[in-house]
Amino acid sequence: MPLGMKGEETRTKLVAVTPTGNGLLHRILAVSFATDEQSEEVIKTNIAGYVCVTDVDIDKGRMTVLSPQPGPLPKTLLLLSDITFMDAQ
Repeated sequence: MPLGMKGEETRTKLVAVTPTGNGLLHRILAVSFATDEQSEEVIKTNIAGYVCVTDVDIDKGRMTVLSPQPGPLPKTLLLLSDITFMDAQ
């Protein structure tokens, strides 16, 4: 650990994210099998896969994702990461 950093600062923390503007655009989200977003289960449960956010429509409360699996996503939690994807076209 760096000098002056406390052990608690390095732990994974759960923070609810409300989509605003284009903050989620091009982000990679993990699709979690967790059923309860308020428990430690979210951190310990397996990940089903990953999706990339390609469009966010705040007015309609909708986002479009690029997924390797066809069809709608199952009823799961989406976990935000710091990773973004930009296609070089």
